[in-house]
Amino acid sequence: MAGRLFDLLQVKHPVDANNVDKGAPTLESGEIILVDNVADYYFEFLPENYSLGDHLTIPWSYEKHYPFVSPPFEEMWFEFRTPGIKEIQRVGVKVRGVEMNLTEWEKLPQTLTAALVTQYGDDTIDRCKWLLHLEPYSELHNGKMFGPYGHYVLGVAEDGSLAKDANGDFIYVINAADPRMANMLQPLLINPVLMAISFMHVKNASMLRQAPAAPLTKNQRKKYKKNPPTSRYYVLKIDAIESVRGGNGNSGGGTGHGGGGGHGGGGGEPSLHIVRGHFADYSKGAGLFGKYKGRYWVSAHLRGNPEIGVTEKDYTIK
Repeated sequence: MAGRLFDLLQVKHPVDANNVDKGAPTLESGEIILVDNVADYYFEFLPENYSLGDHLTIPWSYEKHYPFVSPPFEEMWFEFRTPGIKEIQRVGVKVRGVEMNLTEWEKLPQTLTAALVTQYGDDTIDRCKWLLHLEPYSELHNGKMFGPYGHYVLGVAEDGSLAKDANGDFIYVINAADPRMANMLQPLLINPVLMAISFMHVKNASMLRQAPAAPLTKNQRKKYKKNPPTSRYYVLKIDAIESVRGGNGNSGGGTGHGGGGGHGGGGGEPSLHIVRGHFADYSKGAGLFGKYKGRYWVSAHLRGNPEIGVTEKDYTIK
């Protein structure tokens, strides 16, 4: 597909379930980040010929696979293809990070703050350092632009993890015309973005600036009526994913299935996950690297199945 989805939405507006034009998404000061590699890895759990509404068993853990979701920018647009989903060709998610203080809290829509307090208690503002506000859009395989599916708001704690209430439940609300559908779509539209944000916080990942997308072909110009803008964008490069998935960062034709990909031969727990930064005690035994004794800070890193994956660490003596 020539052109990024964000650009195409500027000339072919998304519609809702009632075919009402919802207008083009805006991005005032943020970056457009292409995360097809993350999505290819994420969607490998989908069964063949998956269709929206089919039962899913999600192998990803919020604590292990999305441990850092604090917003790296105040505003972002994440874009990715959805291999294996019949109905959806491509997804774009606008993400806003709102720092949680009394001033910002009062700027939020009252319906949102009321929903958070009603569901999670008066101490919600104290438990959240940020709120992530996500609006997903998509291009369907029939060519229709759809969205936003709803407004997803997630609390983020000061350490970057998803915030929890006093009962240990994650703090989030969904505001959508069809809450049941929006909740069902969360693993497909929202969670790949949370994984991408987490990868942005580790050492062995980088953002590579890309040239604008190629101009539309003659046939594509007929489809979209006029040429869309060509925004600059970045690709999120993650060495560990490319290593686990065969060195090319894709899933063998974009299907996201087979090939012994990121799940260590199919089924079971995903091979690659993020280890949070933590102190490790090497005061006993052989010590760190066989000679250093004491407690050391191990930076956040990616860990994979030792047979097909990688482990990269960075140690700082404390």
